[in-house]
Amino acid sequence: MQDTHRIQETYPQEGIDSKAYLLCFLRRIPYMLLIGLTGAIIGSGLYLLIAAINNRTTVYMQETEYYIDFAPGRIDAKDYYNAFTWNDVMGTNLIMDTMMDVLGDTYSRESVKEMITADILSDVRYLTITVQGEDEKKVEAVSSAVQEALTALGSREDLFDSITLIEDNGVKPAPRPYFTWRAAFLGFLIAVCIEIFRFSIRFGIGDIFYTKRQIRQRLNIPVLGLWYQLDNHHDGEEELQTSLAVQSVMNQDVIFADIINGNYAEQFYEQYTSIFSSKENGSLQTISYPIIRQEEYDKLENANVILVIPFGVPCANQAEDIVCELQRRNCHIAGAVLTNCNYKWVKAYYNKFSTERGK
Repeated sequence: MQDTHRIQETYPQEGIDSKAYLLCFLRRIPYMLLIGLTGAIIGSGLYLLIAAINNRTTVYMQETEYYIDFAPGRIDAKDYYNAFTWNDVMGTNLIMDTMMDVLGDTYSRESVKEMITADILSDVRYLTITVQGEDEKKVEAVSSAVQEALTALGSREDLFDSITLIEDNGVKPAPRPYFTWRAAFLGFLIAVCIEIFRFSIRFGIGDIFYTKRQIRQRLNIPVLGLWYQLDNHHDGEEELQTSLAVQSVMNQDVIFADIINGNYAEQFYEQYTSIFSSKENGSLQTISYPIIRQEEYDKLENANVILVIPFGVPCANQAEDIVCELQRRNCHIAGAVLTNCNYKWVKAYYNKFSTERGK
């Protein structure tokens, strides 16, 4: 009977396998991109929904452009009247007094101020005034009042020769700013970050086996070899065949035991015997998860138990429980087989697998 305490000393615990993490991460990139695409669709959809709710009321705008003819010799005025200055000037008494006289008492000074935006796009001589509001007639009235106020300012102030309206685009619905692509990108980024975090936590917990080293570290049992996915058998067959042949030569039964649902032991048994049955002398059997009946444990106590562990499937916790239970019942655990392995992944992990079998 194998000394389990000795095995625990033989296979000490180590940290996270960074190489396995990187390979698993690269393998999941297509899935992460799909998750990101889903996040982008959800993000843009939510944004459009919120934008539609917030923009139920139509906003109207009227954009006008004025030419400012500065008085000769007043170069300082050109420096003073820039885009920021004009926004301030439009709210002062220089402009608002004239506008309120034109508009009358039905308009409040503060509401009129909020409707007006002044911009100097490039040349300080060209002033663009934008009036926005929810009432089309009010927008038109305020824009007309702005025209009278600016014309009066140009005639009244000695800094200017004149301020003249040169373009009027009329009243029209204001374009609604949609930033769907930004919402989509943000949704993509959030979804991918969440998936990376989830993957990292899951890998760090160590509930999935990818390498023989991980099995030895977590379960403290020897690993007899790897078995690749169907139609993908390569270098690992020879190693696995030799390990199992040793058990058979001992004239003892060999039982492949599942550690989770999925009939992995039966699938492995069928694939293995179809290739190596003529080279084996012992009795090979399988036992499915969960192992609950006493006769099943009786069968295990008289045989070499080989745990069949699927590659890349969450099962480490169940495997630990089964190993502890088998050891408690003094069953002989000959080792484990990592089955359904992805050949390309294993090849990348071991660089050239056939030269590094012991890892």
